[in-house]
Amino acid sequence: MRAFTNRLSFLRLGAAALLAAALPVAPALAQAPAADAERSAFIRQLGTPQALRDVPRQWQLPRLVTVGRLTIGTSGASATYARLFEQLARDLGLEPFVVQVAPAEIVAGLAANRFDIGCDGLPWTTERLAAAEALLTSPTAARPRAGTPPALVAESLCVNPRQPELVVAVNTLLGNYRADGTLMRIFAETAPDTLPVQLLGSIGYAAHGTAKPGDAAAEALARSLAEPRAIADLPRPWPVRNLVAPGRLTIANAANVPGRFFTDPATGQFRGSYFELFRKLAADLGLELVVERVAFAGQLPGLAANRFDMACTGTSWTAPRLATTDFLMTGPTGVNATVGLVRNDSPIRAWADGAGRRLGGVRGEIYLESARRNVTGASQVLEFPGHPEGLLALLNRQVDLHAANLTIALNTLQSHPMRAQYRMIMPPLDVFAQSLCVNPRQGDLLVAVNTLLGNYRADGTLARLVGQFGDPAEVEVLRAVGY
Repeated sequence: MRAFTNRLSFLRLGAAALLAAALPVAPALAQAPAADAERSAFIRQLGTPQALRDVPRQWQLPRLVTVGRLTIGTSGASATYARLFEQLARDLGLEPFVVQVAPAEIVAGLAANRFDIGCDGLPWTTERLAAAEALLTSPTAARPRAGTPPALVAESLCVNPRQPELVVAVNTLLGNYRADGTLMRIFAETAPDTLPVQLLGSIGYAAHGTAKPGDAAAEALARSLAEPRAIADLPRPWPVRNLVAPGRLTIANAANVPGRFFTDPATGQFRGSYFELFRKLAADLGLELVVERVAFAGQLPGLAANRFDMACTGTSWTAPRLATTDFLMTGPTGVNATVGLVRNDSPIRAWADGAGRRLGGVRGEIYLESARRNVTGASQVLEFPGHPEGLLALLNRQVDLHAANLTIALNTLQSHPMRAQYRMIMPPLDVFAQSLCVNPRQGDLLVAVNTLLGNYRADGTLARLVGQFGDPAEVEVLRAVGY
């Protein structure tokens, strides 16, 4: 990777340095007992596979070939994919319109804007992942490829390259189908076996449901391929065509999230699990990483205005965010939840105790909005630019309850210099998948990042990066929601 470019002015001494001192500058300490108990509770809560519920009921798909219709290019040879297209059209609230063509004409039809979606399970290759003619969705199956040792080849659907927002919608639904057993059931009812769905778990896309019994040879093959593995046949470098600055991956970040993306007060350098994740993505894409320091409230509008290629430090999925055309949400990087932090001497033991007290949180974050909805009768709601400021306000008794996500709360209880002064209240108010955000003009970057994130889940890179600075629980529970 070419040299990392830091466009920030280093923090000056004074109040800003005091706030920065609240940030951890070393990997998390050994698991603290309080954090360990809450971690275990969170993992138990998400132990059962489940579809994510906060998804749009009305997706914004303004570039469909025909309004209100999902135009599908297919060879008509696969009952499995015919059923999957029907399911997707129904859940997108669209009328399915099937156009049967020769397999070789499907991608050309997508490029020519004849179809919205197509391909009856197109195997991934370097050329197809990098092609400008169609955008590949997340995998629908993984099939063995002969060799020593045997390898796995992912296959997926293809989307019109003018419609990256349709990729987000389809990927979200495919994740739910893996989680709730829909994908397994479709294969069980229409295909010779469910092995291609079962093997998705080996490449970073966990599928649940009742598998169809196979013969002894198929079962033996499944066992031999069960070990997690990354997809190796990837473009190097990846041809990303619409970057804000050619050769650079320009990201927006506030650099104020403990453990995830923060500025080390001792060196003035960026640190954190998501900073390392962005560095890894840039390196694997063959790009120079450039960070622009921007408050969270300005990051998503900046993507819409074409100022940045990517942003966010694990932004939670909500129906409005998934449906918007202002930015594109990648595949999940973790699962998180809304929790509260209070002072250790606080009488607040549950969310209901927040009535008549001062609630704080980070401006623009969904966790503050979640707490605002659930804490009835808060005497005051204070918004802060980041969690360090909110945590200081909590210790200084400017607020009584600070809304945060579980990752921030666990990191605080494990490694904050004043960790003994904080306590968490549970249960979580909401559970969300979290991801990175992409410029809406860059569907090819979305495909590239999603592919690499799948690899990072499969080979342990994502869990390792998160574990260096905090608790990898958020990555561990991704399997429950189909990843």
